Amino acid sequence: GRPVRPADFRRPADFKCGQRPADVFRTLVNGMDGSPMPSFADETTPEQRWELVQFILSVERASATASTGTPR
Repeated sequence: GRPVRPADFRRPADFKCGQRPADVFRTLVNGMDGSPMPSFADETTPEQRWELVQFILSVERASATASTGTPR
């Protein structure tokens, strides 16, 4: 009965498993035990996972640009 709140991609510092690109990649491969986050290892290629990493991390950059008018 408790809602699961997804990570706010605008705030990578809050990511539970790390904010570096390698951390995000590892989370996509392994999922997160104790959460609804599954592994995407069987559904994606390594190239697709790196593209997802870049997208996820770009959300924070886009948010910062939108709020300040200056790219990060």
